[in-house]
Amino acid sequence: MRFRRIALIMGVLTGLLCSTVFAASWLDQAKDFVNSLSTSGTDKALSTDEIILGLKEALKVGSESVVAQLGQTDGFNADELIHIPLPEQLDTVKTLLDKAGFGFLLSDLELKLNRAA
Repeated sequence: MRFRRIALIMGVLTGLLCSTVFAASWLDQAKDFVNSLSTSGTDKALSTDEIILGLKEALKVGSESVVAQLGQTDGFNADELIHIPLPEQLDTVKTLLDKAGFGFLLSDLELKLNRAA
């Protein structure tokens, strides 16, 4: 029961962390895009409304892309950049379980944690 609680808490925290990382990345890309528009040398500048609509569309497309990628089976588990490893505190437990022939239990926990994310 305690492992389930820890896995659930880790999954929620990882989800929050990943969404923050993705949001920061999109914000940086949006800023770069707006800067490139203002320095593109065109005679007509975009209105604020046009910029807002463009950013909303970019966010929508990006979100759909990320959800499609991560929503697949093993989406988190297969991607090294966002894979959720077990905490380092469990390394000694894993070593002991490996020696006893039960190391697969923690490997299974890690797989399920990433699939639940």
